[in-house]
Amino acid sequence: MGNCISYCSAELLDHELINCEAYVEGASSAIVIGSCSSDLVDPSDGPAILAEIAAGRARLINNVRVDLPLPSPLLTDSPVGGGSQIATTYDRTINLFDANVTADNVDFYNQVKNDRIGYIIIKEYGADRVTFISPTNGAGIKFTGGRVIPVAKTEFQSFQLIGAWSEKNDAGIFPTPAGVFS
Repeated sequence: MGNCISYCSAELLDHELINCEAYVEGASSAIVIGSCSSDLVDPSDGPAILAEIAAGRARLINNVRVDLPLPSPLLTDSPVGGGSQIATTYDRTINLFDANVTADNVDFYNQVKNDRIGYIIIKEYGADRVTFISPTNGAGIKFTGGRVIPVAKTEFQSFQLIGAWSEKNDAGIFPTPAGVFS
């Protein structure tokens, strides 16, 4: 008999081991952001993503630096006496650093900050795959931040933005869509 009562699934899913320490490297230098009006369903469907880009509902952003930091749990008191707090969802963020500082990109990032983003596809540097962020709560991804002009000439001007959303589960991993990031 177990030490706790759970009304969820009784069996744990299999865990996959990466062989020969061939761990996936971090970093990303390209993303696709999609507007809330985009109807993209499959982030591995290259022709569908290219059609969204051509229609203006998505944009490919190259030569950037992107990372996903550790999410923060939103904790709620347990409804069971003596129980631990429960993570009902997670506040998540994505950091975007873009040194492509132009007048047009000021307008672009102002629009990104003043609207909501429906999804982000992150091309992973160390693997032939993408991470697909598509919040299910209907609120999308909200960006804050802006243009930075550093004090020293040894640093680049940049746009530094943070996208935020709430989602209980981690973003999915999918095969790289053909023709999008090449």
